[in-house]
Amino acid sequence: MSLSAAAISKNHDALAQLISSWVEANPPNKDREVGEERKERAVTIALRTRPFLKSEGEGLLSGIHARGKNMWVHVPSSKIAQWSGPTIQHKLFEGDFAFGPESTSEEVYERLVVGPG
Repeated sequence: MSLSAAAISKNHDALAQLISSWVEANPPNKDREVGEERKERAVTIALRTRPFLKSEGEGLLSGIHARGKNMWVHVPSSKIAQWSGPTIQHKLFEGDFAFGPESTSEEVYERLVVGPG
């Protein structure tokens, strides 16, 4: 069951620790792998998340991470059977390319439009 906004705010520190633990266990690929090289196909699925704006998310931990060609969304939730504190559900979205907030618009353009070479 998803948590309410009030429950997320109340349990921010515990949720941030759960996400931090996931990030440590799933570090980004240093080779900047964002997916397969561009192939000729009718549809290419590219996933991208933007960084926080200056007016939002100050001091918060991102709940979305790009890993390889996949995007992971971390959803705060609780165990329904008994309340034992907040948990995180890690939802996987698969694509051909995934770009995180550290990816520039130029990098996305180069990978998707221009291609290698």
